[in-house]
Amino acid sequence: MARETLSISATWFTVISRPLGAGTRTLDCMAEVQAAAGTRAIEVRRQQFDEIMAFSRTLGDFKPSMLQDLEAGKPLEYQAFNGIVVQALRQAGAPAPINQAFYQTLKFLDQRIRNRLNS
Repeated sequence: MARETLSISATWFTVISRPLGAGTRTLDCMAEVQAAAGTRAIEVRRQQFDEIMAFSRTLGDFKPSMLQDLEAGKPLEYQAFNGIVVQALRQAGAPAPINQAFYQTLKFLDQRIRNRLNS
């Protein structure tokens, strides 16, 4: 439940760069991405995780694109970010619990947006 909260927070990158808590959840999510990439013979090195986390620490406070989309009532890209990971690992017979939780929560938020717009 951490990422869905973080992805709609204006301080997302600041929070995920912490070494414990949400930062750990982010690294676990990245590990699922790495495993999913491996099912497609795509190499994702652990060093890339560290580079992404280090870069995120330099960004300060800003609104990630998914938060901007949420606030603007635009469709959320949860399938491209989390759904593909869940699908690849499911096909390989492996779980993706963090990406699955993010996917389900973002899907719920997206459907809520669609329902509001169609009312």
